[in-house]
Amino acid sequence: MKRKTIKITESDNFVWKVLTEQEAEDVISNGAFSLYALHDDDSEGLISDESELQEHLEQGTEVGIEVGFIRTTTKSEVI
Repeated sequence: MKRKTIKITESDNFVWKVLTEQEAEDVISNGAFSLYALHDDDSEGLISDESELQEHLEQGTEVGIEVGFIRTTTKSEVI
């Protein structure tokens, strides 16, 4: 089964890089990026420490880092 590596929030086209458990543990331990719990309802929550990360991982919640917004075009912008 392929692992999902990107999540796009439908309401605002925000892109998240979904991390593996090991990647998430590395990020939280070195503080390289802010780490977020990515919920099924397209909400997210900042993860503050390693114990909170472990709780989310045990619950099967996806964890990721921010990438940014996808710019969409309207029909009038397409030439």
